[in-house]
Amino acid sequence: MDKERVLSEIREDIKRMANNIDDYSGEQLQKFLEGYGNLVKCLCSAIIEETVCIPERDTTPTQPERRGESVALPSEQQQYASDDGAVLPLSRKLRGGMLGGVVYMPEHIIRATGAEHGDLIRALKMDGSTSVGMPRYHFELVEKRDLAAESDVVEFTFGIVRYREDLKEFVVEENALGEMYRVDGTPATLRIPAEDVQDMSIKEGDAVDISWYKNNPTNVKVRWVHQMDSVEASQSMKMKLYAENDKKSSRTSAEYGQEVEQTLDGKAILLVGLEPKYADLRLEVERLGGSLEFTNGKLGVQEMAKKVRKKDLIVIGIAHISHRASIDTVKAAKQEEVPFITFSGYGKDGFLREVHQGLASIDANS
Repeated sequence: MDKERVLSEIREDIKRMANNIDDYSGEQLQKFLEGYGNLVKCLCSAIIEETVCIPERDTTPTQPERRGESVALPSEQQQYASDDGAVLPLSRKLRGGMLGGVVYMPEHIIRATGAEHGDLIRALKMDGSTSVGMPRYHFELVEKRDLAAESDVVEFTFGIVRYREDLKEFVVEENALGEMYRVDGTPATLRIPAEDVQDMSIKEGDAVDISWYKNNPTNVKVRWVHQMDSVEASQSMKMKLYAENDKKSSRTSAEYGQEVEQTLDGKAILLVGLEPKYADLRLEVERLGGSLEFTNGKLGVQEMAKKVRKKDLIVIGIAHISHRASIDTVKAAKQEEVPFITFSGYGKDGFLREVHQGLASIDANS
């Protein structure tokens, strides 16, 4: 681990303790304060050693075993302790996470193991401690539990950092695919805290993951800075984003089968953006009895107002549209009082589902 990474980890440790002070016992806080005294003495030479165990790529859920016997999985408030370490549920924080409210798991370890909120992690306590006096652990992913959606942390991934002269701040307004951060369908701005800019050496053009709690969207934190040193890294980042969008919009055939058969008879829909998928999506809409028109949205508000008139629904394909076009489309739709939705994926199933839900919402409110 290089010196800059070491210093970053130390700063993160201190801030994590301050931000989550209610999660710790008096004994843990005392250890932290004692360790802080040592930190001042060895700040420049401290090496934080964390071990990572990445399990084999076996997607079959497994239960922890001890001495050949099956053991029941723990609840959120329980832990399974053995000579092989404690198995605890991961609760995601703005950066890193807590295991059963007891053990802190650093962000880079979470990413190395592929762990998500709710997954079961084995934490094996090791000899020694970190430079700030906290125990050292060996972490191992035990079981994936598909509970990420239940986290109270929201994340905007692969956001592209820009410097706004008018705000004198670094901000994120869109991700690497051009998908804009939105609040209630309207483009918005995520302001990066100055301390994160300094501590993580963030600069314009960086790709970052930003997180915040659902009940406090103004208190954001940069969770991770992605390496963007090559074209290959950039393409890899985009592929991860595509996969995330597909995962978010995917549903089982049993859940979705009835929806895709709903009729769109007589419905006039306008697709703004997402030109590469227009032909395929039009065939699907026409198969269900509706009509789908396309525009890239680069017409200005007044011309867009003409386009959206007499449409039943406007779909803004944010995966393939310019920032200005999306803003003008929203303004035109509001001006003409035509309902609009955003679609962040590429697949036809996800598109049809969003259209059905959008139309159903209109009917429910009419």
